[in-house]
Order: sequence, then structure tokens, then C-alpha cells
Amino acid sequence: MKKIVKIIIKVIKFLFGSIFISTNDIKHYPNLPALDYKIAMVNYHLKEIEHDIPTIIKLKFKLLVQYRWKYMLWRFTKFTFLCSLIYLAVMYIVNPTIKYIYPDQKIVKPIILSYPSDTSRNRRTFLEQIGYVESRNRYTERRPNSQYWGYYQIGQTERMNVGYGDVSFEVFSNHPELQESCMLELMRYNKRFLKNYIKKYNGKVIGGILISESGIIAMAHTGVGNVMKFLDSNGKDVGEDGNGTKSTEYLKLGGYKLDL
Repeated sequence: MKKIVKIIIKVIKFLFGSIFISTNDIKHYPNLPALDYKIAMVNYHLKEIEHDIPTIIKLKFKLLVQYRWKYMLWRFTKFTFLCSLIYLAVMYIVNPTIKYIYPDQKIVKPIILSYPSDTSRNRRTFLEQIGYVESRNRYTERRPNSQYWGYYQIGQTERMNVGYGDVSFEVFSNHPELQESCMLELMRYNKRFLKNYIKKYNGKVIGGILISESGIIAMAHTGVGNVMKFLDSNGKDVGEDGNGTKSTEYLKLGGYKLDL
């Protein structure tokens, strides 16, 4: 602590040495101009309290720690909050704006050229992945005034296509086995509808993603039209589901053995 105080005193002397007139007795300068006289007076008083500066600094520091720590903590919290706001503004406002202004900048796309061939990649785990994305695996999920119901958030049109259009939400949400049966029939329906696309694009890489049957079936959950547009446009036309999830996220669920 003493070393720190001595350093502070040296810094003060260095800063003010070129301003204040060095003097031990103000009487030596009776004819100084008014401003120089005041400067000399300040220097004279500084000389008088020079020995008390270490004590003053120690006392101030002790009082700061003892009584002002809450204030300092509050100031630090505000500073941290301000830095967080600046970071969020840069990440979610400035950065997207730059990408909009300079659309030619290349964005690195994920590359998926192969899928693991293990027994865990089966229909059950495939459906769990779909359910997690759609409802966080909740059979009773339903957004306010939404036509998308249950574990897989199956829409009204899709329910009608596979023969479940007359089932009420109460019955649908309280019978998980009904939802599983509906989803299975929907997957079979989509496979039949898209059989030509599956045959044509299976094994090809589009948008950095290896196309497979299960990936196409997963993507069809956002609408078979999204699958057809994406494949026909060579990956340029990307759709999304009712939650705003890009259809390409479903396409990554490739390499599953669905046994439909």
C-alpha cells in the first residue's frame, strides 16, 4: 500500500511540477501577477499537506470499501448491462443489417456428406427428433387459435388427408397412440406422394446436405410443397414451418431407417 501511495505522489508531482512555481516561501514573490500568485499559493498549500496525502488516500479507500461498495456494485451492474445491450445490438441489428446491405457475402453452409449407420437411427428416434422440434415432446401442445396439434404439430389439412379430420382436439391431445398412428399414416402418405422425388434426389448433395429418404420425409412435415420447391430449385427456395423453423433443419434428419 505504501508503495502505491508513493507512486501516486510521484505522479502528482510530475503532473503539476511544470505548472506550479517551486517555492518554499510565498514571501519571496511579492510582485507576482495575480494568476501566478494564486498558483504559487496552491503550491504552497500542497507542500503543507504533502505528508498527509498517504493518510488521506488510505482513509478514502477504507471509507469507499466500507460504505460505498453497494454504490460501486450498482455502477458495475449498470455498466455490465450496458455492455450486454451493445453486444445484442451488434449481433441482432448491426450484423443482419450488414448482411442485408452486402448480400453477396458468402455464408458458409453446413456440409453433411454422410450419416452414421447405427441401429439407434430408427423410426422411434426419428419421431422423437421431430417431436422435440415441434412441441418439445408434449402431446397436449397447441398454440392459441392454431390448427397444429399435439406432439408432432400436425395441421388440419394433413389430418384430413390421412383420415383423422373429424377427431376433436380434446380426443387427439388425450390419446398419444392416436397421434402416433396419425403421424405414421402421414409419413406413408408423404412417401407415396414424393416417391418420384425420393428416387430422383436420394444420394445427391443439395445445399451442402446429403439427401436421403428420411430427410425428405422429415422435410415433408413442413409441407410437401416445400420439399418440391427446395429440390426443384437446387436448394435455393427454402421454406419453413409454422414455428419459423427452416425446412432444411428437417432435411438434416437423414440416414434413418423408417421401415414405412
